[in-house]
Amino acid sequence: MRIAMRKRLVLDATLKKDQIRAPLSRDDGADASTAIDTDTTIASTPGFPRRFLLNQSGRQRYADGGVWASIERRQTVPYAAGTSSATVLSPSSEYPQPLSNPTASADLKLLHPPTERIFPLWQVYLENVDPIIKILHVPTTQKQLLQASQSLNGLPPSFEALMFAIYYAAVSSMQDTVHEPAERSELLDKHGSGVEQALAKASFMTEPDLFALQALTIYLHCARATGHRPPAQVWALTGLLLRLARKLGLHQNPSTLGFSPFESQIRSRLWWFIFVLETMSAEDNDMAISINNYQHRVDRPKCVNDTSLEVSMSAVVEGSSRRSEMVFTERLLDISQTTSRQLFATELGMTDQSPQDVDDDIRSMSSLWELLDQSLDWKTAIGRFVQQYTNVEERRMRIINRLANGDVHYPSSLDFDKEPDVAAVDILNDIDDAGFPERAKKFAWFLRNPAEMVAVAALLDSILTKRDEYSRKFAQDSQHLIDQCFARANRDGRLRSGDPRWRLLEHQYVSMQRFLAEADDIAQI
Repeated sequence: MRIAMRKRLVLDATLKKDQIRAPLSRDDGADASTAIDTDTTIASTPGFPRRFLLNQSGRQRYADGGVWASIERRQTVPYAAGTSSATVLSPSSEYPQPLSNPTASADLKLLHPPTERIFPLWQVYLENVDPIIKILHVPTTQKQLLQASQSLNGLPPSFEALMFAIYYAAVSSMQDTVHEPAERSELLDKHGSGVEQALAKASFMTEPDLFALQALTIYLHCARATGHRPPAQVWALTGLLLRLARKLGLHQNPSTLGFSPFESQIRSRLWWFIFVLETMSAEDNDMAISINNYQHRVDRPKCVNDTSLEVSMSAVVEGSSRRSEMVFTERLLDISQTTSRQLFATELGMTDQSPQDVDDDIRSMSSLWELLDQSLDWKTAIGRFVQQYTNVEERRMRIINRLANGDVHYPSSLDFDKEPDVAAVDILNDIDDAGFPERAKKFAWFLRNPAEMVAVAALLDSILTKRDEYSRKFAQDSQHLIDQCFARANRDGRLRSGDPRWRLLEHQYVSMQRFLAEADDIAQI
C-alpha cells in the first residue's frame, strides 16, 4: 500500500526545480522551436500493430516498427523550453543535401590531399578499414591508386570518386588523438564532398560502373558508422545504390552471367556489402529492408586472401575461413542475415515468429558463433574484433527485439524486464576505450556509434517505462555511462550531424532527470 502511494506521489509530484537541462544545454535564451514536439498522433495499420504512421505537427513518418519509432510512441512529457542541446541541430542542419552541391563543376584537384599524403591515407585505409569493409582487391586498387596519384589530371571520374571514398574512410577510422575534432570534421566534409562531386561528374545515375558503386558503398558505410551524415540521407542513398546495383546485375549470381572467377568475387563482395548497408540503414530508420535473402541469387564471396585472387585465374580455391582476410566479413554477413531474417521477418511476410521465438533464434545463433570463435586466431587484431563485435551485436539485437515489442508478454523465467538494462550496460562497457581490446581499438569506429545509441535508448526507455525504485537506483548508477556517450558524441561531431535520434535521446535524458528530481522531492516529504 505504501509502495503504491509512493509511486503515485512520484508520478503526480510537481517539479520544483526551475529548469532541468539536457547533458549539453543551450543558453537560457535558446529558441525553443528546436525542442522535440510530442504532440503526436499515431495511426496503426489494421492487423499489423508494429506498422504505424507518426504525425508530429503535420510532419508524417511511417515506420515498420523498430526501436526509435517504438520509443517515440511512448513519449508523454514534452521538452521544456531551454532544455534542448546546444549542438543537436534540427533536421535542416548546416549540411547540404547529398549530390546537390552547386560546385559540382569545380576543379576536383583542389579537394585532393597533397600528393605526399595520398599513400599514407591509403595505408591507414588498409590498416583500419579494409579488414572490416572488404570490398576492394588491394593489389589491383593499390596499383591503380599509385598511378593516379602521380597526376590528377584526366582521371576517370568514377575512379576519382573511389579515391575520395578511400580518403573519407581513412579519416573516419582515425582516433581523436590523430586529428582534433574540428579538423576531422572538416576533412570528412571535404572528402565527402569530393565523393559526391566526382560521382555527379561521372553521371553515375545514368552510367554506373563498379568504381562508382564501390565508392558510394564505402562512403555510406563510413558515414553511417561515424554518424557524419543523418540516417535518413544514408538510407535514401542506399536505396539509390541498390537500384544501380541491380542495373549492373549485381543481384544475380555473377558466374551465371559469364563473369570470370576473379570478376565474380569482386562483384559478390560489393553486392553483399550493399546488402549489409541496406539492412543497417533500414534498421536505423525503423523501416523493413527492401531486399531479403530470397530476393537475390548471389553466393557469398569466398574466404580467400587478395593475394590468392588473380585476374587470370580459372577457379577460386577457398582457404581457411577463420584465418583469412575475410574473417570479419563472414561474421558480418551472418549477423546481417540474422537481422534481416529475424527482426524484419514479419513485415516481409516470411514468418509468423513471435518476438520470443526471435530471441531464442538469436541465442542459438550466438551459441554457434561462440563455437566458431574457438578457431579464431586471437593473436590478430581482427580476430579480437570479431569476438568483440559479435558480443556487442548479439546483445544489441536482443535489445532491439525487446524494445520493438515492448508490449509483448514474456515468461517471467526469462526475466526480460531487466535483461535489456544489463545488456545495455554491458554494451557501453564493451565499447568504452577501457573495455575495448587494445589491439582491436583501430576498428572501434565501425561499431561504437550504432551500438551506444541503442544501448542508451534501452537504458532510458527502461527507466522511464518502469519509474519504480529499481529504476531510480539504476538511473543513478548508470548516468555516468550515459553522460560519457553524450560527451563523446559531442566531441567527435555526431551531435552536429542532424541525426534526430540524438534529439530523441536528449528528450529521454531530460525526462530521466525530471523523474530523479521528483523522486528526491518525494523522499523529503
